[in-house]
Amino acid sequence: MVENSSCVLFVLVQVQSFLLTNARIVDYPIVYCNEGFAKMTGYSRVDIMQKSGSCAYLYGEQTTQEMKDRLMQALDNQEREQLEILLYKKNRTPLWLMIYIAPVVNERAETVLMLLTFRDITALKTPIDDDESNKAGLNKFARLARSVTRNRTMLQQMTSATPTPQPNAISSPDWNMLSPDVAEGKQRTTPSPQTPSPQPPHAGDEQGLLASTPKTQTDLEKGAATFASWMDVVPPYKQEAPKTPPHVILHYVAFKTAWDWMILFLTGYTAVMVPFNAAFRSKTIDDVIFLVIDSIVDVIFFIDIVLNFHTTFVGPQGEVISDATVIRINYLKGWFIVDLLSCLPYDVFNAFQPEATQNISVSRSMTYITALYYTLSLITSIGFGNVSANTFGEKIVSVIFMLIGAFCYATIFGQITTIFQGMYAARSRYHDMMGSVKDFVKTHNVPQDLAERVIDYVTSTWAITKGIDTAKFQFNMLI
Repeated sequence: MVENSSCVLFVLVQVQSFLLTNARIVDYPIVYCNEGFAKMTGYSRVDIMQKSGSCAYLYGEQTTQEMKDRLMQALDNQEREQLEILLYKKNRTPLWLMIYIAPVVNERAETVLMLLTFRDITALKTPIDDDESNKAGLNKFARLARSVTRNRTMLQQMTSATPTPQPNAISSPDWNMLSPDVAEGKQRTTPSPQTPSPQPPHAGDEQGLLASTPKTQTDLEKGAATFASWMDVVPPYKQEAPKTPPHVILHYVAFKTAWDWMILFLTGYTAVMVPFNAAFRSKTIDDVIFLVIDSIVDVIFFIDIVLNFHTTFVGPQGEVISDATVIRINYLKGWFIVDLLSCLPYDVFNAFQPEATQNISVSRSMTYITALYYTLSLITSIGFGNVSANTFGEKIVSVIFMLIGAFCYATIFGQITTIFQGMYAARSRYHDMMGSVKDFVKTHNVPQDLAERVIDYVTSTWAITKGIDTAKFQFNMLI
C-alpha cells in the first residue's frame, strides 16, 4: 500500500500536460487546457480552446493515419486508451507523446468529459532526423549528444521528484505498446545489464554519456507504467461537499437553511412587536407572557450569533471558507455588532423602569393612526403632510427621514432605469447591426437574393448567440 501511494505521488508530480474535451458535442471541442500543455506545444491557451480534441492542429507529415484513427476511435467510443503518437509543436518540431485517454463520468454514470493526458517520451524513441537538423549540418555525434542530454535531463527530473517505485507494485498490461517504433515499424528492445549498449563510432567521452541511457529508459518506463495505473482511478465529475472541521457548519446544509428561515420569521415578529409594545403596552413586570416570549426570541438570536462564528461563508473568489479563524474575524468585522445590539433583552431592562403617567386621555386607535400617517408621509415622500413637526426633536427626526426618503427614491428609480436599459440594450444593438447591414447592402448595390441570404444569416446567428461574442468571452475567461 505504501509503494502504491508513493507511485501515485510520483505520477502526480510528473503530470504536467492534459486537456479536457466535451464528450457530448461533435468533434469533441477542448473546454480546458492547462498551462503545461500550452508550454509543451508552443500554442497559447486561447489558440487551443474550442479546437478539436483529436489534436488535428498538431499533426504533421510523419503523423500516420493509424495514429489519427486510434485517437479518434478512443474519443468516439468513450473508452480508456493509451497510444503513442508523433505530433508537432507550433514551430513544427516533432514530439513523441504517450497519450492516456480516460472518460470522466457524472453521478448518473454518463460520460460528460474526456481526459487526455500527455507524456513526453521523445527520449525513449530513436532520434528523429528532421530536415532542419540535416540542413544545419549536424553530424552524428552532435545529434547523439543532443539525444543523451535530453535523456539525462528527464532522469534528473524524475530522481529529484521521488524514489523510483518498485515494478512489482504496478500492473499495466498495456505498457508493451511503448516498445514498438510506431512511425518506422521497427522493434526496439530495452537495454538490460546483460546486454551491452552499442558503442558509438567515437569512443572515450561518449561512453560516459551513453552509460546513463539504459537506466534513463528503465526509469521512464516505470514512471509511465505507474502513470497508466493512476489513470484507472479518474474521479467522477460531480459536486462534492467540502470537508470542514467538526465544529464548522456548511452554510448551505438543510439545518442551516431551516435555521435561517426561523431567524427570518422571528425578525419579522420583532419588527412588528417592538413598535406595538412601545406604543400600547405598559412596561411593567406584570406582563409575564409577552416578557417570556420576547426573552426566548432574544435567546434564539444570541444562539444565532454563536452559530455565525462556526458557519462557513463564500469568499471573494467564490470559494467556501471553512477556516475557523477566518470565519470569526470576518464575522467580527461584519454584522457582529448589529446582531449583538439586536439580541439584548431591552424588555427586561424596561420592565424595571417606572411607568410614565399620561395627563391627556387619547384613544389608542387615534394614536396609532396618527403615528402611522406621520411615518408614511415622511418615508414615502420628501415632505410631510398636514401633521407638521412642532418641537425641536420632531423637526430633527423629520429632516432625517426626509433625507432618507429622498435617497431611497433616487436609489429605487435609478435601479429601475438601469433594469429597463439592460432589457433594451441587446435589442438596440441588434437594430444597430441590422441597420448597418442594410445600409451596406443599399450602398454597394448587393443583389436582392444575396442581400436576403446575408440578412437571414445575420438574424440566425444573432438568434443562436444572443449577441454574445463567444471568442471574446473565452479570451476574457482565460486571462
